[in-house]
Amino acid sequence: MAFQSSLGIDIGDSALRVVYLKAALREIRVSAHAVYPVDRELPVEEGLKAAGENLKAFIDKNRVTAGNVFVGIPRRLAIVRDMELPFAAKENLREAVGYEMEKYVPFSADDVYFDFQIIEENKADNRLIILLTLVKKEAMSPYAELGGLLGTGISGIEISSTAVTNYVIRRENVRVGDACVILWRADDALELNLIRRNRLAYSRVLAVADDSDRLRETVRGEFKSIQTVLGHPEDPVRAIACGSDTEDGWLRVIEEEGTRNIARVDLSKTGLASQSLIPAYGLALKGLEKTAVDINLLPPEHRRK
Repeated sequence: MAFQSSLGIDIGDSALRVVYLKAALREIRVSAHAVYPVDRELPVEEGLKAAGENLKAFIDKNRVTAGNVFVGIPRRLAIVRDMELPFAAKENLREAVGYEMEKYVPFSADDVYFDFQIIEENKADNRLIILLTLVKKEAMSPYAELGGLLGTGISGIEISSTAVTNYVIRRENVRVGDACVILWRADDALELNLIRRNRLAYSRVLAVADDSDRLRETVRGEFKSIQTVLGHPEDPVRAIACGSDTEDGWLRVIEEEGTRNIARVDLSKTGLASQSLIPAYGLALKGLEKTAVDINLLPPEHRRK
């Protein structure tokens, strides 16, 4: 990966965050980063047009020559869930997923952009578990057009969950055999993402309500579901918290239960000025190395060549 570069653009509901990474001699460093406000009152297309002008200025100012440009979109736009298929489906997996999709989600493959990753396979039990991620075409189209506004094209599009997961796996010493829940706070949402065997195995997004009791009960229920997925319903689960403000009330509410050891991410050696830049960093990583979570919602024919 000598002398490569990659641009990560994370588009949230209230801000656009961009990180420019360069790689040389097996070291990845942050070359530049920025945060630009997004007007939530504007239609998505207009907001992205204004953001595109800021991005052009960023590219010019920092002499960005990235060979890869990856874009992140809000988690709320996506459905993420597991699917079980017979092991033989592995031979033509995309076709099989498209055919079986309507059994799991209220859309057909023709109406969505989707991608998936195998999270468990067992030939003896004739079982294949995949994690499916999909977004309705009409919801993703404005983001896919950002490459045209920039004149750069786009290498890929994914959701914040997968971008944050790739950051945490690389930077927070998550070993292959570890199970870990990532708590990610952005705008008005709280994500709970389960890493298992270095894959994203479970993902939920919750509204961060002012009612502390409701938030506490909702998160408790989500952790119970995760513990059941792991097969150890009584054992505590390692958790890592990151986001716009890890000292905010939402985190204190969760910690008040006293049943979880919640660590905070450490930015000291990353070159990032704020945790809010984590998804953009995770996006840019995809242009420099093979990431643990490999989801790309942009069809191959629309990707930057």
